[in-house]
Amino acid sequence: MNGGEAMLVAVKPEFECGWKTTNKLHPESPAGKFLSENNTQVFTKVEGGLGAGFGSSTAELISANEFLESPWAFQKLWNWYHEHFAPASGADLAVQEASRKEGCGFYHFQLRDLGFRLNRIEVPTSFQMNCLIFHSPPTQKIPTYTDLENKKEEGVDQSISDRFIHRFIESFDPKLLTEWADYLAKIGYESLFAHQVRKSFLEIPGVSGVKGCGAGLNDVFLVCLDPTQPQVSEKGISEVVAKYNLKPLGNLRDHV
Repeated sequence: MNGGEAMLVAVKPEFECGWKTTNKLHPESPAGKFLSENNTQVFTKVEGGLGAGFGSSTAELISANEFLESPWAFQKLWNWYHEHFAPASGADLAVQEASRKEGCGFYHFQLRDLGFRLNRIEVPTSFQMNCLIFHSPPTQKIPTYTDLENKKEEGVDQSISDRFIHRFIESFDPKLLTEWADYLAKIGYESLFAHQVRKSFLEIPGVSGVKGCGAGLNDVFLVCLDPTQPQVSEKGISEVVAKYNLKPLGNLRDHV
């Protein structure tokens, strides 16, 4: 989107960087384009952690910068990213940089003119424990740079987005995740695969909110359980996981 606010989570690292010539990043990805422009081509990543869907493309960009003989200051890197990857807000890039000093956790991002404001926020442990994470199969991955190219120019309505963020921070109501995902689906930001997975999870008794993350809301799914429900259908969750070849990754608390 072209501004506004966001709530993000910085999770544990999902890759390691090296000088090997294997596993080069795609030349149109943020890190791949950055390295190419700076005549540094050897870069690799080792999969692990949560993988795609939690800002890995901007984490790679920050890591790529460290491979330069004279790494850029963050402000210069921020400006470069906005020049090359509009309409991205840069929220995940800001959080990736902040978490290098502040560590994993939850952040409230506010875009201000050409800069931003970033504050850590506290998220109830009960919400983190009841928020399950499922990763899509690699065949469903939508490259971030492709997704940005396909975004509608008008993007997300900033006033709607900002109101949603404030409502969620005040309540941490899982149902708001579904409400936000419905809005993003309405304006064409949710892939067909993501929509099908989300609706399948929502049919399970005890599931109170579902939202996809990553390009097309397609890479990772946050599935929130209602702590007031006496029992959640584990069979129902297992059936959705098997149907769409998803990979369970524990709960949100495990990765923060």
